This record gives sequence, structure tokens and C-alpha cells, in this order.
Amino acid sequence: MITLAYLFFWEENLKEEYYFTSFIRHHFGEVKIVNIDDNPDILLVSVLGGNISIVKNYKAKIKLFFTGENTAYNPYHYQFNDDKTLKENFDIIVGFKYSNIRFPLWITYYKYLDYKEDEDNILKHIQESYNKNIKKEKKFLTTLLSHNDSYQNNIRRFLYSIMSTYKTVICASTLFNNYPTIGNLPSDKIDHISESVFNICPENSYGEGYITEKILHALEAGTIPIYWASEYPESNIINKNKYIFCDSSDSIKIQKTIDDAVNNKEIRQSYIDGDVFTKDAGIHIKKFYDDLKNNIKQQLDEKNIPYDYRI
Repeated sequence: MITLAYLFFWEENLKEEYYFTSFIRHHFGEVKIVNIDDNPDILLVSVLGGNISIVKNYKAKIKLFFTGENTAYNPYHYQFNDDKTLKENFDIIVGFKYSNIRFPLWITYYKYLDYKEDEDNILKHIQESYNKNIKKEKKFLTTLLSHNDSYQNNIRRFLYSIMSTYKTVICASTLFNNYPTIGNLPSDKIDHISESVFNICPENSYGEGYITEKILHALEAGTIPIYWASEYPESNIINKNKYIFCDSSDSIKIQKTIDDAVNNKEIRQSYIDGDVFTKDAGIHIKKFYDDLKNNIKQQLDEKNIPYDYRI
């Protein structure tokens, strides 16, 4: 049995339900959550309210770092943004960056722990949800769900102002609130935004490989995402015709693209037609799972930690 402990993660009372608990159990057999001072086999560390300097004080056999946040964005997380420091403290580094083991946060929003082409999997789930929700009667033109604007730019405010020229943008969270607050579950969010044609869903900051759940939830909800990030989102996985990508350096182009999508039915339909994912998406999704699994296996072998490997 592999022992696990968590440090600087969210919702301490949910350790048994954390994605990585399930992932390790699924691939390597039974696990037990222990106290951080009990010298666990694997110590999983994230970025919430912690000091990276104390990680070296713990005697876990394997130290795994995971971030779902853009560590170059929030000053509280800068200490976790230096690759040299991370390598000095951790055996496995997991996150958005291409230089690390890339496992984007959005994958952890779904129950799937590996990828099997002929079975239920993350791509089939999202596509089927899209197919269902795109056919819904749309009550609103646009939704926006955010608690604040980006600290780095005003992209949400800018996109809100554009879409407001056509019709009221429905905002059920703190920013521009004009609608009753919805629940906190992803399903609450998806049910709500599925009632709109467009969903404004930019990332909060610019960062290498920083693609979160925002665009996947917008697609799962059967909307046309209006999206901004440092790069096209998962360009080898998501078809580029399924969203409006906003280049913040060209505001005129953004406004023209949005205007075409709102006012021209044929152009709007071009975003709706076709599959959400590329034909090779499964290959790239499988690599996410396999890279994480293989790196954990390598460390377990090197540290002589027994496990029940499940292919």
C-alpha cells in the first residue's frame, strides 16, 4: 500500500477524493492518506498559502509538485515559478509548462484516470455533452462567469463591453453581477452557461501552456467560447473553428470577428459545425496520462516502494 500526504492543497478534508489520490490508486493499487510527518511514500505539494522552503524539512520518499495556477501571475506563487528551485525540492514536477510533466488543470475536472479509445473517455464525454447542449434553446446571447477581472489586463471587461452592445451579458458571479448567483459545482456552471450562444471565458493571465477548464467547460456547455490566453488552447486537441480566439494586440480584429459571429448566421454556424476535437486528440490526451503515470512508476521503482501496477 502506497502512503500519501498533501501539502498546500485545497480543501484538506477531501484528500481521499483528490484527483491524484484516485489517479495513483487506479494505476498503482491501494493507497492510504497519512499525516505529513509520517514520512509518506509520496508527498504531493501545491501552491496554496505555503512556503516552498519548508518542503525540504519533510522526509517523504517521493515529492511531487502540482500546480493548477499560473505561478508567474500571482505574487504569492512566484516562489513556485522558478524551475531551478522546483528541481531542487521535487522529484516530479507537474503543471502547465512544456518543460515539466504537462498535465493541465482541466483534465482533473473529469473523472477519467486514463485514456482508452474504445471505452468511455474524457473526449467522448465532452463531445457528447456538446452535442446535447448545442441543441438547447438558448435564452441568452452571452454569459460571463468571473469573480474579478484579470490583474494583468482588462480583457474580460473589454469583451463584456463588446458583447453588451448587442444584448445584456448575463453575469451570475461577482464581476458585473446582474443575475442570481448559481451553485459552485462545475455542473451548475455548465448548466447555466449552456443557456447562452456565447460564453466569455478568457484566462486570467498570460503563461506558458496555461490553459484551464474555462474553454472546456464552455464547449461542454454547447456554447461558442470567446477566449483569450497566451496561445491557442490545446491546439493539437481542440479544433480551432470551435471558438473565437482573441488576440489582445489587435482589438479591431477582435471586434470584427465577434461582430461577424453575432450578425452572420453562416459564420456563426461555422463555429457550431464539426467535432470539438481533432482526429489525433486521443493520442495527445493519452500522452498526458501516460507521462504522469510513467514518471510516478519510475520514482516508485527507484525508491523501492512496492505497488500493484495496473496496466
